[in-house]
Amino acid sequence: MKKIALLAGVLALFLSSCKMNDEVPPQIYFLVGNPDTAIVGEPYNIPMPPKGVSCDDNFDGKEVEKNLKYTHDIPVSSVSGTMIIPKLTGNYHIYYTLQDDAGNKTDKTLNVVVYNQAQKFCTWYRMKRTSQEHINPDFDIYDNVFTKLVASDSVNNRIIFPKLSNIENLRVYGNITHGDTTLLVNIPMQEVPLVETNMHVNGTDTTYTSDTLLYVIRNTSAGSSYFADTVNFKIILKYDINRYKKTTQGNADYISTDDTYGIYWKNDQQDQCTETYTKM
Repeated sequence: MKKIALLAGVLALFLSSCKMNDEVPPQIYFLVGNPDTAIVGEPYNIPMPPKGVSCDDNFDGKEVEKNLKYTHDIPVSSVSGTMIIPKLTGNYHIYYTLQDDAGNKTDKTLNVVVYNQAQKFCTWYRMKRTSQEHINPDFDIYDNVFTKLVASDSVNNRIIFPKLSNIENLRVYGNITHGDTTLLVNIPMQEVPLVETNMHVNGTDTTYTSDTLLYVIRNTSAGSSYFADTVNFKIILKYDINRYKKTTQGNADYISTDDTYGIYWKNDQQDQCTETYTKM
């Protein structure tokens, strides 16, 4: 019995000595792609053992996984344990650190691309007017009307139209939703203030002395906006648009909820528009 105890003691001493001489760092293996992908505004689980990351060590074996730690630079809107909700698109990183019982340390970085699923539709388009417009009659110059659609950096499946009615900087957004047979583009009501000096209205130049005009855009009663072709990217965009000039309370046709640029507005022009966006 004493011999067994002695042998066990010697073995423990031997293993301890080997441990002290352990200079081999532990290993971190990613079980996800590098880069990994996350959708903006949607839950994303930081890859961790046993499904997202695997760890091993020459002495500690799989037990070393308990020592795995991480930090990241992903902007988030909420956190629940290892589950985060990214709030901005972009290229980010998760920094992993692993240390074994002998003090050997390993660092490894996982790249994460946070993206908007509407990004695939955001390219250069040629715009064509298919309905009568009074706000900007020059819009019927088909070959000279080009615009690049932009994916929102904070809301998934949101596309920004930066040149509505062929007006520079008239940036409005549409949210892609699934219809019965195709993708729809919902245009929530939006107020877009623009500082303008000259407008070409009904063939005449109208001068606004560096005035702020308020454009109000919303879905039209004429029908839904939709993707006529999701393979070659063709969008039929339908919307109502009103342009307002500043006025007094007594003459107001429209009262804004945002007093940053003014509350009371008088109707200047309005249109019910249909635009065709064809990928170039």
